[in-house]
Amino acid sequence: MSGVIEIFRKRWPETALVILLQAGLMVLLEEIVGRASVVQQTPSAALPGPADFIVGMGTALFAIVWQMLYLGFLATAYSEGSSPQQPAQLVGIGRLFFWRMLRFQIILGVIYIGMSFVILVIVQSVILGAEEVSQIPDWVAHLCSFAALSVLAKPMLFIPAVMIVRDRMVLEAV
Repeated sequence: MSGVIEIFRKRWPETALVILLQAGLMVLLEEIVGRASVVQQTPSAALPGPADFIVGMGTALFAIVWQMLYLGFLATAYSEGSSPQQPAQLVGIGRLFFWRMLRFQIILGVIYIGMSFVILVIVQSVILGAEEVSQIPDWVAHLCSFAALSVLAKPMLFIPAVMIVRDRMVLEAV
């Protein structure tokens, strides 16, 4: 644990940059979601012209750059230890891991949705005896989703770490 503290102490500008960009991204996404709910109720509150598209693309670009910076920080924290890195170097290193993580998240998302659906179908037909999906209470659907998430918790947490630390592709990290 002292190695982690040393990395945070010596690389505090990079750590602060990653944390502040993450906080900014979370605030920005919260504002976008809030504006979207207002626009649904009051269409006149929408941004004029192509501003929605520009805000959306800007947010996506911001999220991608942050993710690359974050992954680059994690990779260099393991390989370089406490030696400081420039943000441009972190983005360059993180770019390689970004595409691997994106692939992993897509694969994991498909598996999660499929597993949630299978659990829901089993609960629907065997336990509840319901003939239609609309007859299933919302809490049962949420419980099935949580069950799938709990089964996938270990791969969700450890496969990305193996991908970064050992510099492996998705299927090699499994």
